[in-house]
Amino acid sequence: MRWPWLLLPVLLGTGCAGLDPAEAYRAAARSLNFKLEGVHPRMDLQFPLDRSGLVLGVDLGVENPSGLRLAARTLGGTVHLEGAQGSFPLGVVSFPGGAVLEPASRKTLRAEIRLPYGDLRSAWKLLEGVALRGQAGTWRLEGKATMEVLGLPFELPLRASRRTGSASP
Repeated sequence: MRWPWLLLPVLLGTGCAGLDPAEAYRAAARSLNFKLEGVHPRMDLQFPLDRSGLVLGVDLGVENPSGLRLAARTLGGTVHLEGAQGSFPLGVVSFPGGAVLEPASRKTLRAEIRLPYGDLRSAWKLLEGVALRGQAGTWRLEGKATMEVLGLPFELPLRASRRTGSASP
């Protein structure tokens, strides 16, 4: 009969957060590390030429340092390229299949963005310098990841970047 009263100090000491099993999963989701592992540009030539464009292959590394299995339902955001000529948002990428992240594991997700010829005109000098000539630049991905925590969606920011090229012309 006395043991229920012994639980009262434990519950008061831990608070309601200690009773919420989803909090451990939310904390594990916040500890995810995102890394832009690579951006691979390639030309997609078609005739007539105004149907041509640039395809960017995007490799996003996701590291789960926690001891919990996590499920990312959607991941995505806007890819930016920054360099000496300025900064340009190139397009939106999504990793529609999401990812299941095992405890203490790392996974690479791949997706592509197709940039039509008309959209390339404003960013062409920067793209040419960074992608073709090896000039210094930074690829940036900014967006969000929607995790599933015990059946409920939980959003967190997705930010990753990758420097490329050299500073010398």
